[in-house]
Amino acid sequence: MTIIKRFTAIIFLIILSFVVSFNETYSADDFITTTSVNDYGQELRAVWMSPITGEIPNNVTEQSWKNLFLNETFPMLAYYNYNTIIIHFRTHNNAYYNSTLNPKATQFANINFNVFDPMAWLIEEAHNRGIEVHAWLNPYRVTLGQAFPQANPASNSSNLLTYNSSTILNPGLPNVREFLYDTVEEIIQNYDVDAIHFDDYFYTNLGANGSLSTAPTIISEPDQSTFETYGVGYNHTNAVSKANWRREQVNIFVEGVHYVIKSYNETNGKHIQFGIAPTGVYKNGNGVVTYDANGLPVTTGSQTNGQEHYNSYLFADSLHWLKNGWLDYFMPQSYWADNHPAASYTKVMGWWDKVFKNLNVNLYSGLGLYMAASANETYNWKANDTELNLQMNILHGLEYVEGFSVYNYPNLKIGYQERNNPSNIVARHVNNAKSHWSKIAIFPELKSMEPVLVDPITSMEHQGGTLSFNSVENAKFYYIYRSTEEITYDASEIIGVVRHQDLPILTYQTNDLNNTYNYSIRVLSPTNHLSDEPNLSENAIMIPGASIRNQDANLQQGLRFYAELVDGFIPEEKGFYVVYGVASKAQLQTAINNPIGGKTILNGKEVFKASVEGLDEDNRFSVVLTGIPEIGYATKISVFAYYIQNSKETITITVSTRSIAQVAINMAKTNESTTASLAIIESVKQNFNVLHTTIDGIAVTGSIYEVDRLKLKSEFLTDYNNKFGNALTASSTPLQYKNQFSTGLTEADNITKNVSNSNLYKFFNDPIYQAKWGWILDYFISIDGTLHVERQSMALKGDGTYADYQLWNFIHFSATLYNFFNREHETLNYTAINFSPSSTSNLNYQKVALFSNSILIDIDDYQVTLK
Repeated sequence: MTIIKRFTAIIFLIILSFVVSFNETYSADDFITTTSVNDYGQELRAVWMSPITGEIPNNVTEQSWKNLFLNETFPMLAYYNYNTIIIHFRTHNNAYYNSTLNPKATQFANINFNVFDPMAWLIEEAHNRGIEVHAWLNPYRVTLGQAFPQANPASNSSNLLTYNSSTILNPGLPNVREFLYDTVEEIIQNYDVDAIHFDDYFYTNLGANGSLSTAPTIISEPDQSTFETYGVGYNHTNAVSKANWRREQVNIFVEGVHYVIKSYNETNGKHIQFGIAPTGVYKNGNGVVTYDANGLPVTTGSQTNGQEHYNSYLFADSLHWLKNGWLDYFMPQSYWADNHPAASYTKVMGWWDKVFKNLNVNLYSGLGLYMAASANETYNWKANDTELNLQMNILHGLEYVEGFSVYNYPNLKIGYQERNNPSNIVARHVNNAKSHWSKIAIFPELKSMEPVLVDPITSMEHQGGTLSFNSVENAKFYYIYRSTEEITYDASEIIGVVRHQDLPILTYQTNDLNNTYNYSIRVLSPTNHLSDEPNLSENAIMIPGASIRNQDANLQQGLRFYAELVDGFIPEEKGFYVVYGVASKAQLQTAINNPIGGKTILNGKEVFKASVEGLDEDNRFSVVLTGIPEIGYATKISVFAYYIQNSKETITITVSTRSIAQVAINMAKTNESTTASLAIIESVKQNFNVLHTTIDGIAVTGSIYEVDRLKLKSEFLTDYNNKFGNALTASSTPLQYKNQFSTGLTEADNITKNVSNSNLYKFFNDPIYQAKWGWILDYFISIDGTLHVERQSMALKGDGTYADYQLWNFIHFSATLYNFFNREHETLNYTAINFSPSSTSNLNYQKVALFSNSILIDIDDYQVTLK
């Protein structure tokens, strides 16, 4: 008999008055698996998306929105290795988001934001794929005829300026500016956007087309009374003076937005960017740029002859914004072909590149791919299908340009969908340029922000096609490198991106079952600064998870946490820090460095420290937390290992965070339950409410069993396919459900009204699946108003018959189960329970908690309260 000596510290926890609940949810889809990267390392690659250019469908529904991005946008961005979507949140004083300030856009008329929020879903899905989302707003433009909230200045015509069919909010009015600040704040408070983005629309032509000398001049335009009221110190009869005043109004607005975002970032620990994409020409000049004593640019403008956004009718002094540091990035719309005589790409972007020499602002280029499809003369965009490739070469040769955005999405889509069609000029442009995007690009460092520097990872393991590594405080993304040779950290070695989560260990699926490759990881911070190469020399690591100490089921329970030392390392001292609640190493270190009353306090509770002598035969040591009462079963506990060497204490970056309830649930999932763990699960069921928020945003108060339809769908399909082969998929139709479920039935069965020979009957009467899924039959029976679903469910629960009723080969049940999983109302031309979005279906989804009794959740991912 082998006896393993355990070296363990025991801490008795008195937490009778200690109850903490947390609400953490994580997306299941946290990986991107594209396999290429750009030679230039760090580069923003974006595309503009807008309902104005037709890519957002009319009468958006949840399904059409998801289809657009899952079936078209994300695959296209992955194919070209683009990393940013600039999407319209607000086009004409309306809202493509949930707003109390701006009226809902007509294309979102059918959207119930309480059920499905398209932009929130997009941001989450994009971040899961390593993609940023920039919220594109047109601040001033207005479409009349909308029902404006009273808080919106457009509700009062005195706040509007109109000429012909063009209407804008009056930029010279303070209440307009304050409203626009509130709009920006509304978005950044409620949506996890990466940036606020404006384009070139500021002032518009109000009758004089921006004229300062030839009659009519801008003095005759409808904001003259605003100028006279608020233009103190200006000459109210002079057009040049009015132009200066207009530029100042836009300056005040841009500066104000800068401070709204800056203040929010500082208060909330965020790093939301502010970017503007004006027209490409600031001023027409001689193209020369010099620098003053502070290194700021001095110039008459680019060597061009195009519309100036400084003058014209836009009155946007972008150079003033840049010199004052009000922007995080700048993206001139440098759309023209390089052989355009008035504003060649080289002259436009070459001038901007010189302007940015000493500016702490990121410079990107707007690329005019749409011109290749334009009916107007656009020079080499029409005459030469290598123009996009040429502009990419020019862009990459400029010293301060760090990325680009393509205008527009429909034309990039043409390039993608018609890539095998040599007769399509847009596709030829894209094909000729795509080698520039053949590798994944890391986001460029944000020059305007104080750099956030992140630690490298300290633990990494590749086994069975899964790369596991520790998460890092303040991380944004993790870039995965792979090579058959030694990793050099060239961009060509990047194979994917993992989004940061507040989990101790993250994973990436490599599908490299034979360990053919070498792997490494670099961490990206919120300011896009890369970490050093991994520091894998940590001498101790926490082992993920915990185990229940083997105690009698009627006694207070305990948790055992483990740590492991590297071979040959013998510290002067080792042990554990034990923290109530969720904590990171940085938070723990801060608490240790700032004791309160001589004690280390974190999450409002004292942190325990225990040293441990010796090691077991696996170089492991452990700590047991005993005396955990029932009210503490759902409380998460974070444990860090520490060691002291040369009188210096090191705390592991890796942390193990578990509640005793989660450990018991994990044991049940792997069929390793003990009497004690089963008693814990039973206690949690009796004493705690679990607050679920389903994929549809429905709040459900339930227990430790799954209620989310999509998770139940995935589990059901897995079980059904395990029994009958790969019969159903996530995209199977109601008819495919019906055909699969009725397999095995004959005409004789139909005559005898007996379904016991069917696949569905065999599934629900398999002892394993009957125990797991029998509840859903009771659930359908309880809510059915069609009678047929109830009869078919009763037949499945019994001997395959129900009185003398015809059971219709499960047509009604099949459609109902499909509807339940997919939030639909398909009927197969008969009747079925309706689960399409409505208050009734929401109530029915809430009732799932009354029946679901077999599929355990990961309780540590939910908010839990005592009953």
